[in-house]
Amino acid sequence: MKITELQEPVLNFTTFSAGETVKYSSGYIDIDTSENRLHADSYDKLFDTALYALKIPTEKILSVVLALPYGWHDGNSEAVANRLSSDHRIQTKDTELDYTVCVQTERQGILALVNMAFGWQSGANEDILKNSILHDCGGMTTEHVQIINRRDTDFSDSDENLGQWRIARRLKEYLTERYHVRNVSEFDCLKYIENKEYHSQQTDSIDLTEFLHKENQALATDIVAAGRHHIRKYDETRRKYLTGGKAKDLFPYMSRLVKGLIISKDPLFDNAFGALKTAMNLTKNGAIPVGLDIGNQNTKAAALVNGTVQYVSFTSAISNRTTGRVYA
Repeated sequence: MKITELQEPVLNFTTFSAGETVKYSSGYIDIDTSENRLHADSYDKLFDTALYALKIPTEKILSVVLALPYGWHDGNSEAVANRLSSDHRIQTKDTELDYTVCVQTERQGILALVNMAFGWQSGANEDILKNSILHDCGGMTTEHVQIINRRDTDFSDSDENLGQWRIARRLKEYLTERYHVRNVSEFDCLKYIENKEYHSQQTDSIDLTEFLHKENQALATDIVAAGRHHIRKYDETRRKYLTGGKAKDLFPYMSRLVKGLIISKDPLFDNAFGALKTAMNLTKNGAIPVGLDIGNQNTKAAALVNGTVQYVSFTSAISNRTTGRVYA
């Protein structure tokens, strides 16, 4: 995959706090501005909300590359692309946005490697593309990707239940069984994980440092074991990389298990930036290139608008038990 050399764009990060209700033909999405928390029950709504969050001018043609998990891409990518490739109207109390959208899909992990291998201005890092392994650890899944001579191999794969939601589920069980905490959701547990502490008006604060140490260690061990199971010549491959929303938490543990493991510079945005760089290479006729990575925990989006890369991340608030599986 080749990315055309571009003039280095300006990077502009936007914190998404819309402060309004976004209207769709099938209902509404409510945004809690206190925590930038998004409540949505469909993949399509998340897709449109990401476009809204990017603040792209109305009446534009958008060329979108959408990142999908390995385990779901092959059987569903064409149907998703066809469904989302249409005219989109997004309404708020203050504005109405109309876009003509063309969607192509690519695998998560592959797009992360695109971002790592291709700069905004410089050429390709051939060392990454020649022979590398990548673990992309997110909210629900971990992608194991092997690249040899610019192509992913048949050994690349995805594992569900190897992500942050696994720890959230186990924390919910831990709080219930040990401290008799009731009425706590898995989404609430994500906040407790981030703060490394459980607190409520009814109980004293509970330090979660030791619990998270054990869970992160166990998750790191399982991810490395899964990588060795899926990928041929895992230990013989010299270049191994770690990315994804869970990467920073897991790196201290995985680096003890995998010699020479390298953590990405942009672990949260690797797939979105890789999707944008791919879209930039594919875009024609004045369309605006967009890269989207819609996850179970966070949605990341990026677009090149008038020479500026506008990018955003917001909480998706999706899990199997709260709204149904996001990719259904």
